[in-house]
Amino acid sequence: MVVLNNYKINFLMHRLDKLAFCMYLPMALVFIAIIFFLFSHTSSVWAETSVNLDIDRTDAAMSDTILLKINVISCDADRPPSILGLDHFSVENGGTSNRYQMINGKISSEKDYNFYITPLKKGTFTIGPAQISCDGKIYKSSIVVLKIDDSNSLKTAGKNRSLFAVADINKNHGYTGQIFLYNLKFYRLKDVSQVSLDLPDIEGLVFKKLGKHKEYISTIRGKKFSIIELKYAVIADKAGTFLISPALFKMSVIENRMSQRNRFFNDSFFNIQRAVPVSVHSNELDLIVKPLPESGRPKNFSGLVGKFSINSSLSPEKIKTGESATLTTIISGRGNVRLIPDLKFLEIENIKVYADQPSMEIDNISGKKIMKWAIVPQKKGIYTIPSMTLSYFDSEYGRYVTGKTDPLTLDVTLGKTSLSYNQGEQKIDIADTKKKTTKIYSEDIFSIHEGYDALKPDLIHNIGKRAVEVMLFVPAFLFFLFFCIKYLYDKKNIQIKKMVTKKPFSLFLKNIKLTKNHGDVSNILKLVNNYFNESFAQKEAALTSKEIYNRLLDQGIDKFLAQKSLSFMTELENMVYSGETKDIDIKFRQNIIEVIKKIDRKLK
Repeated sequence: MVVLNNYKINFLMHRLDKLAFCMYLPMALVFIAIIFFLFSHTSSVWAETSVNLDIDRTDAAMSDTILLKINVISCDADRPPSILGLDHFSVENGGTSNRYQMINGKISSEKDYNFYITPLKKGTFTIGPAQISCDGKIYKSSIVVLKIDDSNSLKTAGKNRSLFAVADINKNHGYTGQIFLYNLKFYRLKDVSQVSLDLPDIEGLVFKKLGKHKEYISTIRGKKFSIIELKYAVIADKAGTFLISPALFKMSVIENRMSQRNRFFNDSFFNIQRAVPVSVHSNELDLIVKPLPESGRPKNFSGLVGKFSINSSLSPEKIKTGESATLTTIISGRGNVRLIPDLKFLEIENIKVYADQPSMEIDNISGKKIMKWAIVPQKKGIYTIPSMTLSYFDSEYGRYVTGKTDPLTLDVTLGKTSLSYNQGEQKIDIADTKKKTTKIYSEDIFSIHEGYDALKPDLIHNIGKRAVEVMLFVPAFLFFLFFCIKYLYDKKNIQIKKMVTKKPFSLFLKNIKLTKNHGDVSNILKLVNNYFNESFAQKEAALTSKEIYNRLLDQGIDKFLAQKSLSFMTELENMVYSGETKDIDIKFRQNIIEVIKKIDRKLK
């Protein structure tokens, strides 16, 4: 019987592993060579390149978000496909997915580009074709027809939809400078997150938010809706007929779906959750704005529109010469309060007037201006303070109104006369400044030292004054030298740290400046995506604009900056995916650089 110890067993196993490696290595190399030969010389192995465009529905409402999918087969393209016919849609990138499969001996690599599109107007639209460049050849998809109807009213939306928005305005006609109240309500049955609002952008109309939004619950046809209500003041800068386009709410809706393989269990544990970007539109509104009438316009009219009042008071009403009284005038009301004018005080003989800085108190569309004057009479007497006038346009009655204060009376009596001095009779004694001599009563037993030698101990005499000065200076010099070395060392470390942390932004800034064609939107979008992917150390799939927005908020970036980055990335994606080739505005390009620069500083 042969007994093998552990050492011999391990030695034999090692030799067998080497033998197996030597046997399988040639087989593996042959297999790899066969695969390489087939892929290189047999064109029939790969499926033909093609592009397919599809949408999840062909009829939709203004409040719907439609999924648009581009399927690209056997094409490794650097740029995403461009899609025609999306000029009247808001486009949001929904990410990509890749897969490989073999069917009937043919290998195909497929890449799906997902987009969520929201209509901006009703009508029938032709979307497509989608086209992509692969190996120098352009491949195009077919087209689809999408019909958008106007079914976003409160009646139909409350009955059939779980998300909808309704807008209304207090008056649909008025005058320039008048304030209209724009009310916006967002109704929902579903849980949503990351809700943002895009207000209508209309030339000649200015929207200003009034207070904070309200949240409450209301029952509509037996269903309890959560409602977000927002109020805005709308001011018309010019006359005309305006179509107030729909307001756009953007959000993410969490949807649960069960995969095919797990439907058998019928258990919510196997549900797959995904955040679906959704956009909801409000209804359109009409507004007719007339110019202010020329007839009856006062000469001192400053453009004030609304309802206002003016009041004046004098305190005190009775003073003496040398004292002062204060005139206070308050203009208050509701309207375009920022146009309340600064009133002027009329000159009065023998009275000096000193105006104070006016103050404003504004609360949304209401407010008041307080103006004060210090009145200093030079002589006694009874003075009449003239009235103050204010002209404004009353938009409710469509006429000019002039408000006027009552005249006030100031009673001034003679004050006490100030004392006077006869300088000729005034005598001034000047003290004698002669130096008094010091009287010595006794002397110390030690000699009295006077002058510089009194400060020189024997040690100083022996060492020398220069050496003592050096000894006193050396510690201070060494401390200063140590401080300088430490400062330079810390500064160098900070610079090195900044060089390391600023690498993504430096590369972004360098590459975007090398972009000769400002209209190369796809390249600019790629540079922006590369910056954020490198900043967040994203080495796998590229981040979508929504994911970048969420990452920025997680990193402590304020919502305003994160929202600006999301806005310009969405706009760039819209331009790329709609095939738009016109040059982008240089200001828009500079705005992208400034926003990323601010974000980069806060990420440090």
